[in-house]
Amino acid sequence: MNHKFITSLTPTSKTYKKGLGEGLFIVVDKVYQGKTRGKLGGRKYFKGRVKGQEIWVGVFGNKSGQLTLKNAREKFSEIKDFCHKNECTISDYKREKHRAKVETWTLQDAINNFLKDKKEVIKATSFIEYDRKLKQVLNLIDGSTPLKELEWDEGGELIEDVISKIENGGKGNNVDLARRCRNLLKQVFNKAISKKKMRRGQNPALLDSDLAVYQHRISHHPHLEWKEVPEFLEKVSINFSNSHPFSQMATKLTLLTFLRSGALTRLEWNWITKKYGIECIEIPGETSGLKRKKGKNDDIPHYVPITPQIQKILNRMKRFNNGEKYIFPSMKDSRFPHLDPSAPNNFIRNLGYKEKLRAHGWRSVALTNGIDLLKTPREVIKKQMGHLPNNKVDQAYDKSLMLEERKVFLDKWCDLLEKNGLEVY
Repeated sequence: MNHKFITSLTPTSKTYKKGLGEGLFIVVDKVYQGKTRGKLGGRKYFKGRVKGQEIWVGVFGNKSGQLTLKNAREKFSEIKDFCHKNECTISDYKREKHRAKVETWTLQDAINNFLKDKKEVIKATSFIEYDRKLKQVLNLIDGSTPLKELEWDEGGELIEDVISKIENGGKGNNVDLARRCRNLLKQVFNKAISKKKMRRGQNPALLDSDLAVYQHRISHHPHLEWKEVPEFLEKVSINFSNSHPFSQMATKLTLLTFLRSGALTRLEWNWITKKYGIECIEIPGETSGLKRKKGKNDDIPHYVPITPQIQKILNRMKRFNNGEKYIFPSMKDSRFPHLDPSAPNNFIRNLGYKEKLRAHGWRSVALTNGIDLLKTPREVIKKQMGHLPNNKVDQAYDKSLMLEERKVFLDKWCDLLEKNGLEVY
């Protein structure tokens, strides 16, 4: 029996098989008339018999996924050897192969599983960002790489190399993007570990424990002492780095409102409204950057009372508006229809504050000095920061906005920044 012989076998009205030796045989399916009166069937495929049980081997042919006679003999020989060596049945062989297939995950499998779970619990905009960043990772490493090869003891340096390439993609300036990609990969691998697809303690995205603490402290919450604020405000005001005006104005509004960049850069003109007689920007709860949980509290909007200084920023941006819905439109071709959320951080970094301050760290400056210098109750400032009640009782019953108190605080805060060097016009 050879390949030519199998090719010459003609399908008939009955299924039949021909032995190929050593328990392997070829099956030729019958042909029959379909609903459209065309002929169907006639497929040829290999099967084998081991210890009295038949097992599927594969379809005959030369196309991808099909087997030649030589391939079929090699595959069937492997099956027989496994069963005889392990003294097991065909059913045992199938279970073992299924278990091995399920337990072996690739990087792409781990990412797909992570995104599938996250899609149900995060906002659509956040999901898009997660997906985009992980695709950047997959542009730098083959998604079919088995997780075992990425474990720290096996090849953890591969992930470190990817992080370095992302950071250096912007000539060393993509530090924040690299940090966010690392944090996402940490979550991807932790999820894989929880499903026992990767060994515990082998997460390749983790930094050395001592370095991780240091990195978290300097890159996640860097902030200024109040004595450093006047010089910083002066540099922001004169645009020391000669950055785009939209970046400068967005940064100024960040300082005045301490909104997270994700929400601030998505502000829309039609969100300006009145609430209890107070002129406000009403930001929908599902807006990225508000940190509301999907399906739990993303129906709760956040209000930013408009102070004279904030109004001046809005008036300035209105001059640049050509009918766009966003207060801060995109500066150029971008993946965002509005200003890139990284713009305020990039502006701050370009002023020379790369390791000293990030936009998120300014929230710490506002809370600390709102209490120490302006003597404002912590609860009022936290409400203005967009924090929701952190215990179940208050979450259920506390629906207060404290808008009047927040307006008084923001007026004082904006005045304080203006007195210390922030020019708003």
